[in-house]
Amino acid sequence: MAEVSSPNDEFVAESLEAYSAASDLAEDLPADHVGKLGLALNRSVFFYEIMNDKKQAIQIANEAFAGAYAKYDEDGHTMSDESANITQLIKDNLVLWSLSFPYYRRWGRRQSRQVLQ
Repeated sequence: MAEVSSPNDEFVAESLEAYSAASDLAEDLPADHVGKLGLALNRSVFFYEIMNDKKQAIQIANEAFAGAYAKYDEDGHTMSDESANITQLIKDNLVLWSLSFPYYRRWGRRQSRQVLQ
């Protein structure tokens, strides 16, 4: 609701509460689990667009992306197509956001070479 209606502190607070509860529930899921990745994608976009907290959005997205790729790098582990698609969306957001946020611009280029390739 917070993303489709006019700014309303009640919707934002309820959304934060729901994201927090969902994140707690997803904590024990594997880093490349489609539900955990989808939650991280949506939560990061919420922080970026609704909360206007770009640092938090980038942190959430980066943790999810790095975790998924660390899991992917394990011997013999393959990522599901759906997880790979969500991970790509997270990567796209990180690249886009790093271009518009000076502190992370350097990070985005350096990190892209290290992790994204």
